[in-house]
Amino acid sequence: MGIFDFFRKKQEERKKINYEELKSWILEKNQEMHNNNQSIICLIKENINLLKNELIGSIEKLKDVNLEKKKEEDKIKLVVEENLKKYLTNLNFLIKSLEKVSYSNYEQTIVEIDNILNDFKKRSLMHYEKATILIGDELGITKEKISDFSRNINKIIQDNQQIIKNNKNIQSINEELNTINTTNNMIEECNKKIIILKENIKLKENEINDYSEIIRDLKKSSEYKKELEEKTVLFQLKIEYENKINELKTMIDFRKLSNLNHSDNKKMKTINELKENFKQNYNENKIINILKESSLYTQEIEKLIEQISDDKTQLNSRESSMPDRLAKEISSKEEKITSLKKEIESLSHEILNEERIKQKFTDSKILFIDKIKTILMSMNIELN
Repeated sequence: MGIFDFFRKKQEERKKINYEELKSWILEKNQEMHNNNQSIICLIKENINLLKNELIGSIEKLKDVNLEKKKEEDKIKLVVEENLKKYLTNLNFLIKSLEKVSYSNYEQTIVEIDNILNDFKKRSLMHYEKATILIGDELGITKEKISDFSRNINKIIQDNQQIIKNNKNIQSINEELNTINTTNNMIEECNKKIIILKENIKLKENEINDYSEIIRDLKKSSEYKKELEEKTVLFQLKIEYENKINELKTMIDFRKLSNLNHSDNKKMKTINELKENFKQNYNENKIINILKESSLYTQEIEKLIEQISDDKTQLNSRESSMPDRLAKEISSKEEKITSLKKEIESLSHEILNEERIKQKFTDSKILFIDKIKTILMSMNIELN
């Protein structure tokens, strides 16, 4: 196979490679691409060196041109001489420009050469045309050498179109693979975050289990059972207390009480408040006073008020001495469990968010792989 026979084959059966083989395949093609690049650059460099040597020889010959032998007016000879000098300056500038061409990449090298030749043409065209009045043959030879160089560069490009096309394909695949590598890193970052979040959830679930176990043990203790018994007694006392309050209300004849005190706004306000919400507005002294003043204070009412007063005293005493250490401890741990559950819910939302981000990267990765498949198809290669 010759230097520029890379990929230059007749239509053949499509080659198949696995995605796992793509990395080694692209490494091989990168080396081939580098070799092809160097081969093309060598040809370009040879042509540049050839042109430089030819131009140096042409400059020497043009310097030796004797305008005195030309049968023309001195004025015309002077114009030709001045423009020849400027044209020679342009040739020297062309040589120096070609010496500065970079050879890192043949595409960039070709662009540089194209710019140099266009710049030379703009600089030298007028001087060339004026100088050809008397020395057209000599200058024509130089011009043809430059034209030959340009044609040779174009021929190098044309002869290696398939190489250039495949090199571009390889470059595109490299770019897509780099993007896939970046995407894989992002997916891995998402996986790491998800693992950390799940570990945090697990830790908090363990905390909940620990608190739940403590609560179960506390509720089984004799101390807690005693607290519950005390609460039960207190609850029963409150019911009895409220029942007596309600009983007292039924014993009071509010209609009669209102009729007897309808002219006293202050008393009527108290009567209406008791009538609307007896329990909430219960005031022992006010009730006793208004009933006595209205001659409605009976022995039964007096006895019941005393019982209510005693019950209230007993309730206050039991409430103040109620044992609730374990109840408070259980309540505190239940609050912590509630807080931990909220934290777990928040962490679960974070996991869902990371999963969505991860899925977006995964979908993008599939698109990048599809792009590579399309490029490889154009090279008669099928990626599995």
